[in-house]
Amino acid sequence: MKALVIDHIHPDGVNLLRQYLEVTHLRQAPTSMALAQILGDYHALVMRVNPRIDRLALARPGKLRVISVASVGLDHVDLAVTKEKGISVFNQPGVNRDSVAEFTFGLLLCLARQIHSASHDLRSGAWRRYDYQSGLELRGRTLGVIGLGRIGSRVAEIAKGFHMRVLAFSPYTADSRIHNLGVRLAGLEELLSESDFVSVHCPLTVETRNMIGAAQLNLMRRGSYLLNLARGGIVDERALYEALQQGHLAGAASDVFAVEPPEGNPLLQLPNFMGTPHIAGPTTDSLWRAGMHAAKTVLQFLGITAEADAAGAAMAAEA
Repeated sequence: MKALVIDHIHPDGVNLLRQYLEVTHLRQAPTSMALAQILGDYHALVMRVNPRIDRLALARPGKLRVISVASVGLDHVDLAVTKEKGISVFNQPGVNRDSVAEFTFGLLLCLARQIHSASHDLRSGAWRRYDYQSGLELRGRTLGVIGLGRIGSRVAEIAKGFHMRVLAFSPYTADSRIHNLGVRLAGLEELLSESDFVSVHCPLTVETRNMIGAAQLNLMRRGSYLLNLARGGIVDERALYEALQQGHLAGAASDVFAVEPPEGNPLLQLPNFMGTPHIAGPTTDSLWRAGMHAAKTVLQFLGITAEADAAGAAMAAEA
């Protein structure tokens, strides 16, 4: 059997596949059109987030039986088309949970203490020590978490370590899980109005697109902060720009944008906005887990179970 691996999948995952399958590894992700020309020769596809898997890419699926995505999100895969063509699709939930949650607090601390601005000033030759005495301690302040999936739950756990009060808006999460995390369930309006920091960790769906718009931002406390570590499109960027420019929000940070890369995005011109290039999830650790899990998924799907289980045991020991 043959597997096509595209993009930067961890070498350990690629090598695991090579023990049992004939593997072609394209380190540069092709376009959907280029992928369509070769995909039908392979039984399995292992990829990350490029290219988009749509009707064009799957025009001639041929032997393809399974797509294993070495990441969490599946918004780049047209699941209706894969279902129509009888192709099974798997993602790797939780592989970047700690990476994104820890990155969230990196951004949160930068906002609370204005670390990014102070560092920029120092690099520019300015010593403005007394301009940075309005930072906030986290102890006793309220963090609102929108979405208590694997990442949101880990963010809540870390927040408790800082002795923060945690509110959560997560309508599809079981009450028992919320209770075990020691957080309080709240409606979206209540969470926004009571939180000093709001962190977004829900998936992008029809229901959540532009979920945080002008009306929701106006509900937030004056001088509060917003972080988006989920997907671009959940937060209305135009409304966020207005809230920051007018000083209603003290600051905001986002690792994701509605259009990526965000060339010409006016948010990047604001001194109280901090943007990063969609880097919260990938770390040495999470990329290894993602690559290994993606490879194991393919092997299990194709019936190569004993070897895949051994790989899974090794992953569990490493974690």
